[in-house]
Amino acid sequence: MKQKTFLWMMLLSGVCMTVVLALSAMKGYAVEVDKTLVMYLPFDEGQGQVAQDKSNTGLQARLDGPKWVAGKFGKALEFDGIDDIVTVDDAAPLRLLNGGTIMAWLFIKGETGHASWPRIMIKSETNGGTGTGYDFLLDRAQGYSLRFCTGGACNTLVSPISLLTWHHIAVTFDGKNIRAYVDGKEIGAANQPGPMTDSAGQKAGIGNSPVDSRQYQGIMD
Repeated sequence: MKQKTFLWMMLLSGVCMTVVLALSAMKGYAVEVDKTLVMYLPFDEGQGQVAQDKSNTGLQARLDGPKWVAGKFGKALEFDGIDDIVTVDDAAPLRLLNGGTIMAWLFIKGETGHASWPRIMIKSETNGGTGTGYDFLLDRAQGYSLRFCTGGACNTLVSPISLLTWHHIAVTFDGKNIRAYVDGKEIGAANQPGPMTDSAGQKAGIGNSPVDSRQYQGIMD
């Protein structure tokens, strides 16, 4: 494709459906919104308490605490690592029953935040993969490595992520395998411990967990 697209957080459902939490374009470039996206939050409003989903799903993300700052591309949200969170109401496309991909631009600060498991995105009634849905987080004990939970268990794909610089992170899952990427390089893979279970009725949380505090400190763009 000729247009240049920059992804912050992106969740792909199954083979062709995608959720993007933030996708920004640099000035002078067009952004092509993939029709398979199930959520696309550019986080470029720069003000207010709502971030609009630009995918065809048309959801809204509600901000509770994060502040608008300059991002990797355009605007972004900074989470204080104390109680900030962004939430999105349940919608069938976000449940990712057939697998998906989550991608994000992160600038991790790490002075505060949850001591063990800062959340990137979670859609489950429990933390840590013991409930329905999925849970994408950072493992501080492993140098902020990526960790993904679904099917009743979690997998840390060990590859430490440096703080105070931008990194593009991603995880994919298809019902059989989980693969993690940092800055475009595959850094680990694992068997998916079980099938995705239906998280109907559960809100999605970004930068924290709506179930219990799992705070992320840093910027997301």
